[in-house]
Order: sequence, then structure tokens, then C-alpha cells
Amino acid sequence: GTLTIVPAKLAFLTSPVSGPTTIPASANLGPITVQLQNSSNTPIDAPAGGTVLNLSSTSTYGVFSASLNGAHITSVTIPAGSSTVSFYYGDSAAGTPTITASSPDASPAITQTETMEGGTISVGPYTNWGFGSALNQPSPRTATFTLSNTGPGAVEITGTLFAGSAPTGTTFASAFYFTPATTCHVSQVLLAGQSCNFVVNFDPPVLGTYQGTLTGSFLGAANASPVITLRGQTIGTLGRP
Repeated sequence: GTLTIVPAKLAFLTSPVSGPTTIPASANLGPITVQLQNSSNTPIDAPAGGTVLNLSSTSTYGVFSASLNGAHITSVTIPAGSSTVSFYYGDSAAGTPTITASSPDASPAITQTETMEGGTISVGPYTNWGFGSALNQPSPRTATFTLSNTGPGAVEITGTLFAGSAPTGTTFASAFYFTPATTCHVSQVLLAGQSCNFVVNFDPPVLGTYQGTLTGSFLGAANASPVITLRGQTIGTLGRP
């Protein structure tokens, strides 16, 4: 007789998942189920030893687990005598990552695009602030800006930057700085509904006009980084009481 080998293939049985970003990443979405099939789309059981599926994501921050919010994995196994296996996915980056399941025992690899809902960040109560013109600038002038995350996902502050124009001989960043009262810090995670404060001093070392921005960089944000415009001017002579 003739032995006919029926090639196996993989198929997603579940629809694409969507949900909030998590920081650090946790596999909070699923279950996602993959089935082993023949060329006629009929389920077939994995052979002795099972069929290993390798898992990957186009997102650097994507993670998989065998259980909800479980330990991170990079592969799952369809057990011998079964045609399906399930796993979970999560991500710290907002967007639409594509996940891939592949196996040396089935062809081709299959992909599915998921949706990660990031946090929505905003700054208040204003985004354009002038510290005014100060004669002799006897002490620093201070302003407070509140950074809020309205969700649904988590957001991490990954950096802050003061940048702009300043008089010759100095820099914009030398005139503006955070005070110890600042509660927003690099590596800080804001969950949905949480906020923190940037408390900024204007304390120019050189006479003249300063104009620029304070911007932040974020992991997990669904919207563009808010920009705070900062303006200040010192006239007369610099001095401290």
C-alpha cells in the first residue's frame, strides 16, 4: 500500500483580542486558541510528544503566558491526542501588534493582529505658561503642571526634556528646572485615573528672554506627548536678596 502523509496546518479559532496596556507587561488578554488542522480544515490530533508552537510578537514589549497573567513563555504545546492549545497575550506598548504562531510540524506560520489600548495623557491646568518679566529676579518663580492618565491602559514616564532659546552664554535648560516638590519622575507608572505633578522653577542665570518647551516621553501612551510652552524674561540686574 501507499502511505499518504497529510500536511498539517495551524488556524486561530478565536477572534483578535483587545484590551489595556500593562506596565510591566502582563498577559491579560485571551484566551487565544490555535488548532491543528489538515488541508481540508478538519481538526487533527497532535502526534505523540505533542506539537510545539513558537510564539512571537512584532512588539518589543509583547508577552505570552499559558494562563491569565501567568509566567512569560515563548512557546506552547498542543498535547498529544488533542487538536488545540490556548494562551494569553499582553503588551506595554499601545498599538496593533501582530502575533505569530509557528511550528516545524505545521505550515505555514499564522498571524493575528491584536489591539492594545494605551493610556491617554494630558497636562493641566494650562499648557502655555509665561513667568513674566522680572526686574532683578530676586527669587525663582514657580509653576505647577499636573500630568494625568485617563486610561484605559497604563503609562510609564520614560523621559523629560527642557528645550528652547536662551540668551547668549547660557541654555534654556539652565533657567528651568524641577523642584523637589515634583512628583512625576522617570520610570514612574501611572495607572488609569492616576496623576502626578511637574513643579517647575524659572531661575535664569543670565539676563534676557527665554522661550521653549517642556516635553515628556512615555511608554504605553495612546496619544502624542503633551507639550508645555514656557516663557520668561529677566531685565535689570541679576541678584539675590
